Amino acid sequence: MPHCILEYSSNIPLPPEMKGVFRSLHQALVETGLFKLNDIKSRAIRRDDFLIGDGDSNRTFVALEIRIFAGRDAATRKVIAQKAMEILQEAFAPAVEETPCSLSVQVTEMDREVYTRAKSG
Repeated sequence: MPHCILEYSSNIPLPPEMKGVFRSLHQALVETGLFKLNDIKSRAIRRDDFLIGDGDSNRTFVALEIRIFAGRDAATRKVIAQKAMEILQEAFAPAVEETPCSLSVQVTEMDREVYTRAKSG
């Protein structure tokens, strides 16, 4: 934990190399002192089917959801969101400069009591 799910529109100009974005994100999360590097999982999903506002095909989006176990206060979640936003702003700077682009970060709490996983190795 945490899980980082990055969704982005397929019309993003010059999308960054996602592993690099994730490395930066993982480092920032570790630097909070709240998470261990090997517990962080990230994935990107390119969205080909989407509609933003009035449907203008120049509009783009990047939406990052960071799922963490419940129990962190709002101030802590805000710090996580701000650090992640800084990474997105740098990584997706061409999209922000060239298109009407919406960047968003949401830190979502997960209920530890109902979260289940299996792990090998």
